[in-house]
Amino acid sequence: MVASAIVVIFVIGPRLKKSLKKAPGEQKDTYTPDELANFDGKDGKAAYVGYNGSVYDVSNSRMWKNGNHARKHQAGIDMTELLKTAPHSDEVLKRVPIAGKLTVTETTHEMPVYMRVFYVLAYMNLVIVFLLVFVISLWRWL
Repeated sequence: MVASAIVVIFVIGPRLKKSLKKAPGEQKDTYTPDELANFDGKDGKAAYVGYNGSVYDVSNSRMWKNGNHARKHQAGIDMTELLKTAPHSDEVLKRVPIAGKLTVTETTHEMPVYMRVFYVLAYMNLVIVFLLVFVISLWRWL
């Protein structure tokens, strides 16, 4: 138990903290529609829009103040269908930086190995403690 606690404290714990410290506005490679919805430009958040499988950062665009465009559209959504009816073409998106790719389907995120090891060691310690308490209580009872 002591050895597994040392591994958790000095190896797995710092890795978990490092992965959790990722800033919410930090750039990623791919975004799901649910993740894209978090970037609506409100409350100081970045404003991202999706178009044809790409995610564009419109935060610094003067046409997207506070995540609103022409008082009709809100950032944080896929604009592929809406841009077809716009008075301008998709050329305007070439003026803003690309933040990443938009995935249409939800991808299953497999848990990293160090997190699986953490959970195995944590539950193993829990089972051992309960078994020890059970054996001690049984021994005291008899």
